[in-house]
Amino acid sequence: MNNFKLIWASALAAIITGIAVAGVTIVADLYVPLKDMLKTLTGHHWITKSLGSIILYLILWGIFGASVGDKSVEQGRRMLWSLFVFTILSALAIFAFYIWHYLAV
Repeated sequence: MNNFKLIWASALAAIITGIAVAGVTIVADLYVPLKDMLKTLTGHHWITKSLGSIILYLILWGIFGASVGDKSVEQGRRMLWSLFVFTILSALAIFAFYIWHYLAV
C-alpha cells in the first residue's frame, strides 16, 4: 500500500471533519435545539462533537483510503498544505463567529 495514499486520505478526511466541526459549532450556537440535542447524547455538547469528529474522521479515512488509487509525493504534499489552509480557515471562522456573536449581543 502506498503511504502517500494514506497521507492523502487522512488529510482529506481531516479537512472534511474540520469543516464539519466548525459548521456544527457555529450552527449549534445559533440554533439552541441542536446544542441541546448534542448535550443529551453524551451529557455535554463538546464531548458529542469530539466523539462525532473521531467517528467521522475514521469513516472518511477508511472510505478514501480504500477507494482512491496510489498517490504521488506531490499529491500528498498538496493535500497536507490544503489541510493546513483549511485548518486555519476553520479556526478563523469559529473565532470570527464568536467575535461577531460577542459584539452583536
